Amino acid sequence: LRKAKDYKGAVHKELVEKEIAERLPSPSWAELLSGFSWVFNLREGNGELIYPDRKEGELICAVKKGIPDWPEPTQWDEESVILTWNYQFTENYLKQSELDKIRLTAPDILLWLGEEPSDVVRVLEEMSLPILEYDKRVHTDLKEGNPHDTETHVTIIGDFSAPGREVQRWTAECQQIINKKGWTHYDGPANAISINQSIYNLTGPAIINLYATGKEYSRRLERKVPPPLHVFPGEKIARKYELEISNRFQKPIEELHPLVVSALEDELLVKNFAFGLVFDIIEKDTIFDDDTGDRKPILKISDVKLPPEHVEAILKLRIPPDNEAIQYAAAARTLHQAVLEKRKNVAKESYVDLLGEKTKAIVDQLEKSELPKTEAEISKVFLIILEKELESL
Repeated sequence: LRKAKDYKGAVHKELVEKEIAERLPSPSWAELLSGFSWVFNLREGNGELIYPDRKEGELICAVKKGIPDWPEPTQWDEESVILTWNYQFTENYLKQSELDKIRLTAPDILLWLGEEPSDVVRVLEEMSLPILEYDKRVHTDLKEGNPHDTETHVTIIGDFSAPGREVQRWTAECQQIINKKGWTHYDGPANAISINQSIYNLTGPAIINLYATGKEYSRRLERKVPPPLHVFPGEKIARKYELEISNRFQKPIEELHPLVVSALEDELLVKNFAFGLVFDIIEKDTIFDDDTGDRKPILKISDVKLPPEHVEAILKLRIPPDNEAIQYAAAARTLHQAVLEKRKNVAKESYVDLLGEKTKAIVDQLEKSELPKTEAEISKVFLIILEKELESL
């Protein structure tokens, strides 16, 4: 500390040094020497010397366990031997007896160096990067369709309990800044002050760090460069379709809606759903609505009822409610097996006609602009899938 060259404030320097000094151990000589005793090397009851490797009758300095053996008298003039022994003795003394009494905290050091609390908090905030943190409550709300804004949670971890008027003034000012920012403070190790920033939000575009990554994906895909591997599978798949949709409709690349991205986490399910519509494996139906007294549209796979919106239906199959997980998983398997069988057994000419009819119907519907955003986007994804299948026949 005394060698620090960038000390910025001298007003409280002596007070701070005094407070720190008061917390350092100041053992008496009696304490220091309590680890030593002087004995003559005599024979014990069994006839053996106390120290067999030393001369009989020699006066020997005995030391407690852990303290290094006293140097031989012939070595007392060797400075390196004495310095080594002193170092080992001091190190042992601190470890064995007094180290637990030394309690310097990060605020002590920062205060002594003249660092202002506002500067410390600013540097911590500027040098930290947000991380994603899973939050079950937010996840549940999103699954149930309740939107969530980005929630940033910041936590400061450090020991603010050091005694002394000056350091308490410093920590109190730091605490005020933290409270004003709405951050949370937790006790932590004495030798550091750290910060955690986390973002609660599971929808792709709402995650701050993924926005820049999304742009990077677009840039890489446009230049046919392999994308990096640190993004959700749905994002990677979505970028592929965003580029293909842009090429198909000759329009600038647009990001797909987060719900569509979430559906694309399971690309095979999306493909099965598209072919299920072609082969009428997914049926349209109506059921009685108790609230309105009218009949409302639904989709069905066998006897399993799904929402009429394609994106919602895919998400229901992909992330079913806990109490209905078994039946929805069975519906997804039924869809997969039925699509495999139909594609295997259908005549090529009939298959081409079915695909042509469906792709035309999708294009007509998109041109009329009758679909909500998510439905229009998933329809474009279906169109890409089915047109690729037509090209392969």
